Amino acid sequence: MMTSRTRGLLAGLAAALLAATGLGAAPATEAPARFVQRLFAVYADNSEWWANADTPAGRKADEAYRNEVYANFYDPAFVKLMDDNGALAGAKNAGADLDYDPVCQCQDLGGVYRYVSGAPKGSFFDASVTSNAADQKPWTLVLQKTSAGWRLYDVVDTGGSVRTRLTRHNACLRKARTETQAEDCIA
Repeated sequence: MMTSRTRGLLAGLAAALLAATGLGAAPATEAPARFVQRLFAVYADNSEWWANADTPAGRKADEAYRNEVYANFYDPAFVKLMDDNGALAGAKNAGADLDYDPVCQCQDLGGVYRYVSGAPKGSFFDASVTSNAADQKPWTLVLQKTSAGWRLYDVVDTGGSVRTRLTRHNACLRKARTETQAEDCIA
């Protein structure tokens, strides 16, 4: 039987582990630049984000980690747009609009990311960021202030607003009746 002292110690250890990984609840007063730094820690080359998920246990651990990252950093509606896009594209045998991770502007591995500058816009904050990739232009993380702290609301890259693009692509995929129509949605 676990005592209340043991439960308290385990809870403290879990909180310390979350803090060490940069996950977990952030103070409501966290600065946007600090939020971006914590978010980009997820995308570092050695992050659990890139862990091998080739086994059932690995897939389960990967899913749990991603759900935790989404809960702590992303606007739930933005996650739903991305998830719906993958599901709709898969169901229609069409390409997903996102064949890369818009946050890091990468596909299969992380890098080194840097907060460049930022500007408040009402309840939003536009954070200009860049990476160590020589050919990468800066992009913007649009953060929204919530009661739980900052959350990633959108990404604006060279193609414009990812949120807007996903909304349009998902609507097109929902209307598509044939594979050809679904493939035309990406254009």
